[in-house]
Amino acid sequence: RFAVYVKEFHSFKDTFIGEVLFPCDQGDWKADLPSNYTKELMTTKTKLKKIKKKKSVVGDVLSSTGAQFKQLGQMFILLQYQTLANRIKVMVRKAENLGKLTRMPGSPVVADHYVTIHLYHNGEIIATKETKSASGYNPVWNAPFLFDIPAGNIQEHQLSLEFIVMQKGRIYTRNCVLGRVLIGTNASEVGLVHWKEMCNRGHVESARWHAIQP
Repeated sequence: RFAVYVKEFHSFKDTFIGEVLFPCDQGDWKADLPSNYTKELMTTKTKLKKIKKKKSVVGDVLSSTGAQFKQLGQMFILLQYQTLANRIKVMVRKAENLGKLTRMPGSPVVADHYVTIHLYHNGEIIATKETKSASGYNPVWNAPFLFDIPAGNIQEHQLSLEFIVMQKGRIYTRNCVLGRVLIGTNASEVGLVHWKEMCNRGHVESARWHAIQP
């Protein structure tokens, strides 16, 4: 199933355009040879039945010990390297499916979240910004920030951006760290790719989803 969506930066939800259902038995499967097919998009969504997966041995062990992998959600971030001004524009757009911390007395049913951003140079924080709070587990901030960076070639500096997602407490609880996203020269996987993409695209904004890490 191939579904096509339009991602609107100023909308809360992505817009569904259409989908294509391709039966695997109709494909011309040949090793190391690509096949091309042209299909017309259907404008109605098809409801597919979910197939329950059998638990693996590892899953059984985790269940028996009570250990579970906790998803913390994901965050949508836009970056732009403004070469002439020697600065980075950061847009903290939104987050989805944020994890729920253990509820304590005084904590709300629906939590508020905000994001603290640190700019690191050679392992030291040189600038900090913070968004306003947004309610719910799919918060939208749409918060732009500008970070001045050291002079010179950006790719020759050890720079990184750390995004810390905070869950606000209430009367009897403190604000708690939900998770982090790291983008920069010392980041791994998506964080490093996003940084290199920003550096190489000039004034064109680069936007990516990032999984929030503990």
